[in-house]
Amino acid sequence: MKKILLRIREGGGTLNDLAEELGISIPTLQAMIDFMENRGYLEKISTHCAGCPLSSKCFPEYDSTTKIYTLTPSGIELISEINRSVE
Repeated sequence: MKKILLRIREGGGTLNDLAEELGISIPTLQAMIDFMENRGYLEKISTHCAGCPLSSKCFPEYDSTTKIYTLTPSGIELISEINRSVE
């Protein structure tokens, strides 16, 4: 979980890239992300910019099915707790 949270904090990447980096399957990664979202460590960010005239310029690689996540305050705290326990 820590690696996923850190990666999302650093800017993330695609599910494919992250699953390959972690050596796990995409369904396993998605289950972990869903778990962390349900626990309140992650939240989805809306990528729907339909009303904005610049929407095609900002993130042209994203479509309506793209999910972008960010850390919640609880997720940031979890990373801090994990880091303190390692020290």
